[in-house]
Amino acid sequence: MIATFGEGISLLGTVSGTEIMGTNNHIRYHGFELMRQLSTEYSIKSRAEALAFRTVFLQKQLHVGDSESSGGSIVVDAIRKVDVEASKYMKLLASASAKIDTSGLNLSESDLLLVLLRALPAEARQFCIQHSSGETYQAFRQTARA
Repeated sequence: MIATFGEGISLLGTVSGTEIMGTNNHIRYHGFELMRQLSTEYSIKSRAEALAFRTVFLQKQLHVGDSESSGGSIVVDAIRKVDVEASKYMKLLASASAKIDTSGLNLSESDLLLVLLRALPAEARQFCIQHSSGETYQAFRQTARA
């Protein structure tokens, strides 16, 4: 699989579990070993790295431009963008080794609310602040969609 897409990942020499098949000497690599190698290479390796990713997420400016809009409401696209970025971060955090203490690195309601308010246009942000039924991310999200 990696051999057909030569994109610079040099895992071919490190994959154990190879077998010689037939007389053509084709090498078959096991998919689970490849996935293990990829997840080891690209997962979070320390608490400091996870904290850096969290800081990057909290500082993101997720404004939706006209070219990024799906043709619907810019507010809905901004909410979707916040949800996607939060999901990416949580999946990345879940890939961390069990040896890493990830307590306190999850996104809190206030973190999500901060990023959402920054992503919304000024009029929608003001509307949400004045008319939201609660102070949670979900309450502001529902108010923005209304």
